[in-house]
Amino acid sequence: MSNQKPRTIEEQIKLLRSRGMQFSSEEYAKECLSHISYFRLKYYWTDMIDEETEHDFLKDASFDDVIARYNFDRSLRLILFDAIEIIEVALRAKIINHLSQAKDSGPCQTAHEYQGTS
Repeated sequence: MSNQKPRTIEEQIKLLRSRGMQFSSEEYAKECLSHISYFRLKYYWTDMIDEETEHDFLKDASFDDVIARYNFDRSLRLILFDAIEIIEVALRAKIINHLSQAKDSGPCQTAHEYQGTS
């Protein structure tokens, strides 16, 4: 991987357009690229690249489709993290309830009680 010179958002759009990416609105693309990194978005267009050229996009590759994929992935991630949080909280409650019912275990022990030197 070679070090490439940094590109402005306008240069990124120009590069994508030169490789065949279609844009319905350059202003929308600028807004998206100012909030979402070019390098984050590139994972959403990898299957739109022509394997024969390695850089050019397939016909009908659209920046709007890239953003739609990103937004779908973002929404799915939020749903999954919400579900994971519910499972995590329930699991913690079960562990706490189980451990608090263990033999000779009170709800709160002092350091001396814990060390057995009451």
